Amino acid sequence: MLRQCRRLMRTSNDKRTIFVQHRKHPTPVQPGIYVPHEIFSQAAQDLAKLTATLDSTVWKKWTHEYPRMPAADKTQLQRLVSEKNAEAIANSSRHVAQSTLWGYVCRTYTSDEHLVLSAERDPEAVLRMRERIDGVLESWRG
Repeated sequence: MLRQCRRLMRTSNDKRTIFVQHRKHPTPVQPGIYVPHEIFSQAAQDLAKLTATLDSTVWKKWTHEYPRMPAADKTQLQRLVSEKNAEAIANSSRHVAQSTLWGYVCRTYTSDEHLVLSAERDPEAVLRMRERIDGVLESWRG
């Protein structure tokens, strides 16, 4: 703005002082949908119920499918699955629990090969890692 005023002053041959008024830009209003507190709390309760139902369904299935799962792994997986299920409900995605189980077993019971796999794309290492994961899950089945 000041440059434009100086340029105009030079072209107009006017030697008077030009005053420029600076103003702060208004802060933008936060975007979003504004709802009453009651509706928000009701939606939060519905989401919590849906997440709890999904968690209990997953755990009934896994208790039946993997009866020998260690207790430490169970508590860790319960935390991971409930976090992922809340995201899955929000994003309407499926098979989140199974991929969470595979990822947990991969990170916990295999070496750091999963970090190397993306760089090298070694099919034999991928096969070995899958066999290890299947072995762990088979031992949990009993």
